[in-house]
This record gives sequence, structure tokens and C-alpha cells, in this order.
Amino acid sequence: PWARLQLGALPENPCANTPPFADTSCEPSATRRARARAVCGIANAGVFCTGFLASSRSHVLTANHCIPSAALAATANLWFGYETDCQGSTLRGTTVVPAPQTFLGGESSRDWTLLRASTNPAAQFGWLALEPADPQANESLYVPSHAGGRPQELTSGPARGVLGFPGSSHFQHRCDTEPGSSGAPVLREGSHCVVGLH
Repeated sequence: PWARLQLGALPENPCANTPPFADTSCEPSATRRARARAVCGIANAGVFCTGFLASSRSHVLTANHCIPSAALAATANLWFGYETDCQGSTLRGTTVVPAPQTFLGGESSRDWTLLRASTNPAAQFGWLALEPADPQANESLYVPSHAGGRPQELTSGPARGVLGFPGSSHFQHRCDTEPGSSGAPVLREGSHCVVGLH
């Protein structure tokens, strides 16, 4: 159903792989698969993005260009567990957290929005811890997302380093993404904590 939705970002060029990327269910790391459970697709007024649970109280973090206002949060549906089996042929059970979501704030210049889900999906899917430390150059990172509006996929790659100066709000990475990946967490392999918002 998401194939008809507009994707919430400008075109991106994959670094290493040709889409579609590897299904999360095929990921050999049980820890990566477990962390990816807290990642959701966000379907909103014909636009599709990614977000993730960032607290036990079901706060959802995503990109501000996906949900920039309370009006759009009020129409957003969150889709958890939207993935296929490892062969990509069978959809697994998807849990939809229906609109409205509560808009708690956001910032366009740093491109983040914080929502509170209308139910408590963190009780079922867990949540991801944020780690306030910049990734080092060549550090291993991974990104679970709904690239292209497809069932959840997971890509990995090295950090390229912080742009500007330490403490900057931007860094580069080589994890493949596409439109629809906006709002996905960028996780550090060493701690499996979130170090960035794609």
C-alpha cells in the first residue's frame, strides 16, 4: 500500500548496494534485529518516512521535513513490524498505531520532530537509547529503515566523520538509504545506541 505514497525526501544515491536492500529479517545479528523492532514506517497525508521509539513512554523521533506540525502529526499512522520473511515473499504481521499522534516539538534547521504515539507501542516493540557521542571516522554504523516505502530493510557502513567541528549536529555515513529512509535512526555497532537521525 505504501508504493503509492510520495516519499519524504529528495532522491539519494545508494553508495554500495542497489535497492531493494537486505530485509531486516535476513540480518544475521540478533541484536540488530531486536533493535530494529523499535523502528516504524510513518504514513502521513500521502508522504512516507521512517521514525523510531526513543523512550519507554512511546516518544517517536523522526525528521522534521516528514512531520513539521501538529496538524500533520494528527493524521500520521505509525506502522510497526512492517517487514517480510527472509525471502521477501510474505508480509509479517504489521501493527498500526492509528492517528492522531501528539506533536511535542521539532526544529527545521536540525530536521527533527518528537511525537508521542497515540497508544503505547514501546511496551511491545521496545525503544532505542540515544548516545550523545559523535561517531569516529570509519566506525561501524547501521540504519534500519523503510527505504522506498518498502518493508523494513537494514544497511550498514562506516562513519565518514563529523562535518565542521566536534559537537557539530551533522556527520556523514556510508549506510545506503533512499527516499523513505528520512527519520531513521543511525545506530553505533559497538553500543547499538542511536548516534544520529537520518
